[in-house]
Amino acid sequence: MAHGHDTSHGSTVVMDSWFRHTHSERPQEEHGSHVNPLQLGVFFALLTISVVATIIVVSMYYSSHMTTVRMRKMETTLPAGPWLEMREAAETRFDQAAALQNAANAVVERYSSR
Repeated sequence: MAHGHDTSHGSTVVMDSWFRHTHSERPQEEHGSHVNPLQLGVFFALLTISVVATIIVVSMYYSSHMTTVRMRKMETTLPAGPWLEMREAAETRFDQAAALQNAANAVVERYSSR
């Protein structure tokens, strides 16, 4: 549109020898002009599989790590320590009582047969 506007905005592009081609040079094919859908599909499938595999491996590691942490910190018998000591003391008393009862039965049996 030639309305008399300056579209160069005051910039001048200097072309060096990289951009200048002679007529004797072969024309170069455009880079990336032909797309291979099979290669793109294979790349996408491999990328998707690797991302899914990474997510699975990370979640398995996290689950294993959290199980270990729970075992160490939360699933312990430390809060039950006083109750376990009381149970052991009661079992000891019951064992002593059972031994006394056995001795008493033996004495009664010994003297009752006379």
